[in-house]
Amino acid sequence: MRELTTIKSMAISDRESKTISCIRTTAMLFIVLCHYMQALGYSVLGQLFTVGVPMFFMISGFLYGQKNVYSNGGICNWYKNRIVKIVLPIYIYYLLTGIIMMFLKNIGEIRIVEVICQLLNLQGFVKSGIGNIETGPLWFITFILICYLITPLLQKLRERISVKKIFCIIGVLYCIEIIFIIMVKPFGSIINLVGVVNYIFAYYIGAFWNKRLTVKVYVLLSAVMAISIGLRLIFKEIADMSGGVAEEIYSKVIAGYSLTALALWIFFTIYKLCNIFNKCLDEIYPIVSYLDKKSFYVYIVHYAFLVGKLSVMNITDNIVLNTLIFILCTYIYASIIQWIYKKIFKLILNL
Repeated sequence: MRELTTIKSMAISDRESKTISCIRTTAMLFIVLCHYMQALGYSVLGQLFTVGVPMFFMISGFLYGQKNVYSNGGICNWYKNRIVKIVLPIYIYYLLTGIIMMFLKNIGEIRIVEVICQLLNLQGFVKSGIGNIETGPLWFITFILICYLITPLLQKLRERISVKKIFCIIGVLYCIEIIFIIMVKPFGSIINLVGVVNYIFAYYIGAFWNKRLTVKVYVLLSAVMAISIGLRLIFKEIADMSGGVAEEIYSKVIAGYSLTALALWIFFTIYKLCNIFNKCLDEIYPIVSYLDKKSFYVYIVHYAFLVGKLSVMNITDNIVLNTLIFILCTYIYASIIQWIYKKIFKLILNL
């Protein structure tokens, strides 16, 4: 069995970098479509597009599995860069949106405990907000920060034990997570660590990636995805008829893990298509790259224009016009936060 004794950063080729941009842009569009469909009342389609969330975890894990976190300034520098890149745009969003809400005299009630939870990025564990500022999708930040926290440990682990043992550990983690969300009633719906386990899984896929996706492996992935979606549909019928425990298992386990299988399949389907149609990839990459660079900022701001006090979805009686206004507002606000972030980040680097 293969043992890893040294860790080196594995260079990501230009082709692979462009492919990852395509996958990340797709994940971002899925998340926006998820919330957009839910805002229009199409909850079933909205649930399908939530596949963008596990895709984000997998993209991050896959990329960091091919890097050495101890290089380029050491682990402290790695932590600092990850935290600043994730947390600073969130803080800018809170500040700007708070100013806008105060100007509109619609900031709502500010509770200091909730503000602290948001500033410490604990929203994934404790449901909280800041007045009328929309923070719904930002639960994701809690768990991606946990992923970054454990990444150096994941790297150390891959230095010391075999591939087989690593993936056995991942299987055990999935089982523990399933038991936890079923058995721990008060917290099961809030503390869902499946994203972290997905990150770990994708991390080691990236770490041991041989840059090839055989037809046999892809067919196997497709079969797993089809079976998981089929089981989800079956369990949905059972849950709707039976309720109780069946509904609990469906909502907390089957639904989430079927999305994990679908996310993995979409990830490698795009990966394969980009390799096959590489000329098309080169042609569309300028657009993909532009969207990719804005993806995180779009993720932060888009929800505010779909629900809550800043929603533009009912600004006119025309759904097409409202949608165009939503896209425009999201683009402008994301661009403003991105611009401010870049300015502040440069100042931080010069300190």
